[in-house]
Parts: sequence; C-alpha cells; structure tokens
Amino acid sequence: MKRIVLKSAAISVIIAIIMASLVVFFGCDKQEGQAIKVGAILPLTGSVAQYGTFWRQGLELALDEAIKKGMIRPNEVKLVVEDGQADPKKSVDAFNKLSEVDRVVACVVGTSGVTLAIKPIANGKKIVLLNASAISTEIEDAPDYVFSVIPSAAYTAKFLAEMAYVKLGKRKAGILFRNDASGRSFEEYFTKRFKELGGIIVFEDTNEPNATDFKENIAKIQAVKDMDVLFVASWGPEVAHYLRQAAELGVKKQVLAYETFNSPKVLEIAGFTANGVIFSAPEFEANMEEPLSKEFRDKVMKKFNQQEVNYHIAGHYDAMMLVLEAIHNGNRTGEAIKNYLTGIKSFKGVTGNIQFDSNGAASVPLRLFTVNDGKFITWRVP
Repeated sequence: MKRIVLKSAAISVIIAIIMASLVVFFGCDKQEGQAIKVGAILPLTGSVAQYGTFWRQGLELALDEAIKKGMIRPNEVKLVVEDGQADPKKSVDAFNKLSEVDRVVACVVGTSGVTLAIKPIANGKKIVLLNASAISTEIEDAPDYVFSVIPSAAYTAKFLAEMAYVKLGKRKAGILFRNDASGRSFEEYFTKRFKELGGIIVFEDTNEPNATDFKENIAKIQAVKDMDVLFVASWGPEVAHYLRQAAELGVKKQVLAYETFNSPKVLEIAGFTANGVIFSAPEFEANMEEPLSKEFRDKVMKKFNQQEVNYHIAGHYDAMMLVLEAIHNGNRTGEAIKNYLTGIKSFKGVTGNIQFDSNGAASVPLRLFTVNDGKFITWRVP
C-alpha cells in the first residue's frame, strides 16, 4: 500500500512538472505573440528609395535605443516594414495588410500623397499615423490619428518667404512647384506671405513628380528678366536636375529649396551647380558638436557603419521615439496611443524641441543651410 501511495505521489509530481512546463512554454509563446506591432510604409525601392533607407534607419535605431534604455522590453515591440515605393495605391495595399494581418497599432508613413491616401483609412481603423516626411497642409487639418514631427509646407513656406524678403532683400520672386499636394501647399503659402511683405510674384510653373527634364520650365524662367529669386518647391533630386540643366542653359537665379534638398543624391546629380542654393531644414545639423548631435551621429555610425548622418534619419528616430514613449507609458492600442499623444504639448527630440498644436501638427525651429564646395553647411547672413 505504501509503495502504491509513493508511486501515485511520484506520478502526481511528474504530471505537475509537465503541466507547469506547458504553462511556461505556451505562456511565453503567447507573450511573444502579443508583441505590440508598429508598421512602417516606406519607399525602399523606386525614385526616392534613398530617403526610404534613411527613414528606416531612424526607426530601427530608435527601437534599439528604447530597448537599451529600458523603455521597452526586448520583443515587446516589433517593427514591420513594407515597401510602398512612394505610390499611394501600393501604400494603401500595404497599410491594409499591416492593419488586417499584422494588427499594427501605429504606422510610420512617408510622402504627402501616401499619407493623405492612408489617412481616412487609419482614422476609421483607429491606427495612429506618425509622419516625419510629408508636409502637405491637408495632413494636419483635424484632431485625428495623424501626428507629425516635421513642419508643414505652410510653416516652411512662410519661413522661406520671410527669409527671401527680409534677409536676402529680394522683391520679385518666382516659384516652380511640384504638381502634388505638398507642392501646391508651398505655392499657396509662399505666395501669400511674400505678397503680404510687399513682394511680387513674377513667375509660377509646375513640374510633375519625379521629373528629370526641366528644359521647358527653364525656357520660361529665362524669359522672365526681372526675377531675383526662385523657390523650387520640389523633392531634392528634382531640384538637382533643375540646377544642372539650368547651368547648362546659362540660367542663373538664386534658388531656394527645403529640407529634402539635404541628400547625397542631390550632390551626386547637381555637382557644383548645387553651390549657393539656400534651403531650410529643422535646426538639427549632424555635424554640430553639441552633445546631443554628436551622440546621435556616433550611434548612427556605429549601427550602420556609415558616415552619412542627416535630418531624414533623425526625424524618423524622433517619430518612432514618440510612439515608443506612449507605449512605455502603458498605451498599447491605437486609441490609447492617440489619446496619449494628444495630451503632449511638446517633445524634446534630436531634431529640436517639437511643439504640437491641437491637430497634431508640429512647429520645429528651422535653420538655413547652403552648399559650399560640395558640402552642406549652415548659411550665414553675408
């Protein structure tokens, strides 16, 4: 009888051990399966793929840093990246996959056309959109699920108009703008502010997205004799093609651009013709010796083994850190993250102290840059 009791007890212990092991095994599997997923739809191939590479680097670096700092546990958050090629239709398909299959609670998106196409879907599904590259004024037009860490075209256009009129002393401006949502926003707000200051707009024309041939635009510009400054409100590589062809045709105008001009691809295309272009960008400058900039530069170089460190990486680092901060504070659904971000009035990122309005739009300190001998440097008043 005693042996039977002991045998039964041993069997019970074995069963208990097996059951405990199963609980641990399936519990860990369940915890792993419950990782919070953050999506990203980036142009990893196509005409603006270089930007997509920089954007992805910023997101990955932020996730690594959040784990190192103890903000989140390893495997608590998973980044799921899709290639949208900067195409709205393909990006919408990618977003539907991320929302329905991966069940993301937030998603980083790029370019104005893509962001505007996804915005109503994200609002309907209560998924937060983080924007660090799109600048159309239509993006932040309501207190919804879209939050930006980059200044809008309206904010930047006013800044450039004031710079042209006040600091450069220009009175007759032209604008060549991209025929899309961001370009039209630039045209509207640059023109309005420049006229308010007392300037005259003597030329307006458009270029199609991803244009490489600007000869017809340049011929029209050449016919305008009294234009003293030209704002080329297009993506950096497009501006670069304009500059190279304008130089070939002997057209010399002081050119203004905005932050997408800050790209190695621009220098590759434009060469020496990029010298002297004045462009705006958030005040973050990778080459600054300020502790925050130096620390960020060292992190990028170490992780990606590259010398190129720019605003495109830093802006997406900030966007990802913003959503990771929300998760760190216990917000694990799209709606909870949206409510948390709505309550934030400012965020200290590596790109500067970002201020948010009631619609989630960002005000970021801007600085002027130029190109000298093939290098991007801070622009100084002559």
